[in-house]
Amino acid sequence: MWLLVPLWLALSGAVASLRCPDGRLCQGLDVCCRDPGGDGYACCPPSLGSLPMTQASSVAKPAGPMCPDGTQCPAEYSCLRTSAGSFSCCPLSEAVACADGHHCCPRGSHCNADGKSCFVLPGIPAAGAVQCPDGESECPNESTCCMMPTGSWGCCPMPQAACCADKVHCCPHATTCDLERARCLSAAGEQPLGSKVPAQKRAPWQGVPVSLGAITCPDHRSACPDGTTCCQLPTSQYGCCPLQNAVCCSDRLHCCPQGTTCDLPHSTCASTLGQTQPLTQLLDTAERAREVPCDEQTSCPDGNTCCRLSTGAWGCCPLVEAVCCEDHVHCCPKGHKCDPAGGRCQPPAAPIPWLEKTPARVRAPSTGRDVKCDEQTSCPDGNTCCRLSTGAWGCCPLVEAVCCQDHLHCCPKGYTCDPAGECQQALLSVPWAPKAPAHIIAAAQSRGVKCSQTVSCEDGQTCCKSGMGSWACCHLPNAVCCEDHQHCCPWGYTCNLATQSCEKHQAGRVLPVDLSLSASLLPASPEPSNDVTCDAQHYCHAHQTCCKAASGAWACCPYHWGSCCSDMRHCCPFGYRCSKSGLDCKRRWLLRWDAGAARPHGLL
Repeated sequence: MWLLVPLWLALSGAVASLRCPDGRLCQGLDVCCRDPGGDGYACCPPSLGSLPMTQASSVAKPAGPMCPDGTQCPAEYSCLRTSAGSFSCCPLSEAVACADGHHCCPRGSHCNADGKSCFVLPGIPAAGAVQCPDGESECPNESTCCMMPTGSWGCCPMPQAACCADKVHCCPHATTCDLERARCLSAAGEQPLGSKVPAQKRAPWQGVPVSLGAITCPDHRSACPDGTTCCQLPTSQYGCCPLQNAVCCSDRLHCCPQGTTCDLPHSTCASTLGQTQPLTQLLDTAERAREVPCDEQTSCPDGNTCCRLSTGAWGCCPLVEAVCCEDHVHCCPKGHKCDPAGGRCQPPAAPIPWLEKTPARVRAPSTGRDVKCDEQTSCPDGNTCCRLSTGAWGCCPLVEAVCCQDHLHCCPKGYTCDPAGECQQALLSVPWAPKAPAHIIAAAQSRGVKCSQTVSCEDGQTCCKSGMGSWACCHLPNAVCCEDHQHCCPWGYTCNLATQSCEKHQAGRVLPVDLSLSASLLPASPEPSNDVTCDAQHYCHAHQTCCKAASGAWACCPYHWGSCCSDMRHCCPFGYRCSKSGLDCKRRWLLRWDAGAARPHGLL
């Protein structure tokens, strides 16, 4: 649910309180900070302390993200490449590495020159934050507020963590603190206690963060995608360097990673340790911002909405086509209603996306994973058997679903089928999910998706032709192969090569690819295998990922290099991240299907 978003004044008096070395005046409580994309200074809110990183190791317990060099970080940490070229672990799930190689900052912020503090440039939305109970402290997103021995609040770098009684340590969700042994205990085993870091005090001007997904360039008229850096082009306009906190080269054509310098004569980026790497080409893809006029004299930045303040002056709501609340202080997203009493924005009825069906099949020797329809037919785990109009069985891709009386559609548990073509639950409505006819498949049929007589992809993948004319595998089931022969999109979406995105058209609107792509976890086989090893007794099949289930047992995510969601029930494909609910997978770019080569039949 959205919180009410405070408005900010469009025209405010300039009160100089601090002069920067380049002559810029900063107002109020703002401080001078060096612009990472240029040689000048900007005015930023007071900085917060950066977090120390730890060295990635070959064995990390509990197992967390895997670094490209094969080392591993603890759970809830992120693996970052340092300026020295090695990998370190940051106690934040989404972070950027500082140039000193020893500290990190929350994603969306910048490190200062010595790497000991973080700041957010004006126009750049702050990273998500968790507000602590005192209303004055906050912790980074995906962390938990815990009381410190001093009586102040600290941050445990894990979501929904357990705060230990010593007020110094914390443990992951669903575990208990064993302070005598300095361990976190759960049904799945034990792991070391986690340490907390001090929480950041919320500045008085900080409202609810609104992620706009873009970085405003110094000209205040151009913007680059989140995770990139604005750099000036030879035309004096701004382009985008596809690196965060990058160094803009003096030729205005190239850029280098943070902590390196541009060596234009040799076309390389040089580090203090003598290591080099090629220069990165700037992209002239910055969006030129347009202002939203409020009246003939006043305007708001592009992507904002003009709303009247209680003084009668214009204020700017950082949302497109927002709803201005009657208190003249807050605003809500389009389609929402203001609830000033509850401090919330009430959402409209939210649709649930359609889900693809899979056919019922003749039962093979039981693996304990299928849903039995009758003695001869079954559906995959996580499905529900529903009768078709022919009398045969079909599979609805929902657990304990409601089978509609038309024998063509189904709805989620707790919903009812509406003859108008929707699933009704209280004030919410979702589209019908049509079923597919059950398909009889021989019990001895081998696993894999057949591309040709000699080549196939793994189960849960899709065969796509590569640019060389050979077969390649997209890591999504029933995917759409893009015309550039390099990318693919989920079923039901279309490829937009111009914007490098997957789009879905519905009722005249374009929906982004942030709908549900989660996969239900399947129990791992307890038999030894040469596939993906979870521990000494358990494994998953090739091109799957081991994930811990809520029961504490191992489960298999059907995606190669998948991302295990924190709810311990779902997972996402490689390159995606789990939403907080665990029911959505978020990704900014298209999937590359050439990440995994197609294999001949019979090979593992």
